[in-house]
Amino acid sequence: PATATDANYLLIESVVAHEYFHNWTGNRITCRDWFQLCVKEGLTVYRDQEFTSDLRSRPLTRLDTVARLKAQQWPEDHGPLAHPPRPDHYKEISNFYTATVYEKGAEIVRMLATRLGKEGFRAGMDLYRARHDNQAITVEDFVLALGDANDEDLSAFLAWYRESGTPVVALRHDYNKQAGRLTVEVKPLPPEGQAVTPKVGKPIPLRIGVIDEAGQEYPIPATTSGLIGHDLIELTDKPISFTIDKLTRPCVPALLRGFSAPVQIRSELTLEEQLILFRHERDPYLRFDSIRQAEQNAMIGMLQGEKSAEDDYRLIAATMAELISCKETGLAFLARLILPKVTFEELQIAIPGVLPLDRIFEVQDKVKQFIAEASSELARARLGNEKLIEEPYSPSDVQIDQRSFRNSLLRLQAFDHSPSGLELVRAAYRDAKSLTERLGALSTIAHEDLAERDNFLSEFRGRVGSNGLLFDKWAGIVASIDDEPNLGRLEQAVKDPLFASTNPNRVYGLIGAFAFRNPRLLHLSDGSGYAFFFEALERLNVINPQVASRLMTAL
Repeated sequence: PATATDANYLLIESVVAHEYFHNWTGNRITCRDWFQLCVKEGLTVYRDQEFTSDLRSRPLTRLDTVARLKAQQWPEDHGPLAHPPRPDHYKEISNFYTATVYEKGAEIVRMLATRLGKEGFRAGMDLYRARHDNQAITVEDFVLALGDANDEDLSAFLAWYRESGTPVVALRHDYNKQAGRLTVEVKPLPPEGQAVTPKVGKPIPLRIGVIDEAGQEYPIPATTSGLIGHDLIELTDKPISFTIDKLTRPCVPALLRGFSAPVQIRSELTLEEQLILFRHERDPYLRFDSIRQAEQNAMIGMLQGEKSAEDDYRLIAATMAELISCKETGLAFLARLILPKVTFEELQIAIPGVLPLDRIFEVQDKVKQFIAEASSELARARLGNEKLIEEPYSPSDVQIDQRSFRNSLLRLQAFDHSPSGLELVRAAYRDAKSLTERLGALSTIAHEDLAERDNFLSEFRGRVGSNGLLFDKWAGIVASIDDEPNLGRLEQAVKDPLFASTNPNRVYGLIGAFAFRNPRLLHLSDGSGYAFFFEALERLNVINPQVASRLMTAL
């Protein structure tokens, strides 16, 4: 606990499981050649995700895996490094270990598991192990075993392994109040703004439901084309539509429950309809994503100068604020819901063409202001009612959830920079009983408490001493501060006796955190952020070109 956070414990748990599972999916059954790496790694990532889901919280694990996919893999699909999960060539094998191979590879396995159902997928895995134990296999061998065990032809899924790009699915719906009828259409769209345009026609398993404004669910008609389960349709190259009659209340389609496929959704849901999903949808992922999508739409509207967009975001902020006093929703889920959720990477993907970077950062600041107006005082009140953890440290779900929620409340109540709120954060830092609590407070101080942050950063650096693990955590917070004077702190951090370009962990902790978590500073209009980054890369490329090339993916 002195050098590890809750996130560290969870990651260690996942990595140990991942490497252990490689005994079966990777060692006993291995790859015929490097081009089959996505079977070994994608399947094992899926297995370690399921392990964490079973051991911890399935909804929260899914939120985290989808967030990682969108932050790491989607930018690959939309940039010059786009490649399929099974590439057909490479220049350097070290560059083969990508988010596309690992994370998207896992999502393909998840789609197959969703398509076959729990029992069908288990039967397929049993046949796969029995048929190929002590063999070197291909992607085709894996997919064939799953299909043979279920008497199904799954060969169409091989297109997911061959093609790069993120498919786009359009959702259209119309509610006729007078007739009491809802019409829904789902169809594939040719994507725009991607480096390589994926072909339309791959099978896409989509979990879908329909709910009304009171939360009542309505079944998908059994006559719907492509229906393969009570809430599961398989979209290919043709649109799928259905109609539900005799409705007495407005209804909303709930598409992509559980993030059942790695696709982007283009919908015409109104803000009111998105808030219905947020308040009443039973699927945690879709509930989270409905409010995230509402935030994103409002932010894009603000970027485009729409007069109503600011009012929309104020309504969203007020809706999020309602949750602060909620006792029915789990604390860790609340911790994710009450803070801003739209990332720079998601805006990059949502806005085609050249990004108006300065405008994006202005909108992000304004969004934070709206949330502060709606939530900061409520967060301070809830924080005062939350009991401190008195028991000895444990990485248990109960304690992790409590610490996560308290850290989110601390950050939220400091958004308005009130003296009382900032003093609460300083006290939380001083009184912290775990590294997770102390770093949570320090991160908030670094971003919100301009008067005291240098004092507290210096105090924690003193605690670090010569401990490299703690240095990485301190460096990560320093690297994430996004005002222009922080470049001076970064230059000093590079000169710190504990920083060494020969140590990949030190490099990722400081330079990696800057490149991947600080777009505002990296993309400064005067080029000083790029200058700092490229100077570090030039030094690093002589020592460790593999690490340097991975850091370059931030661009």
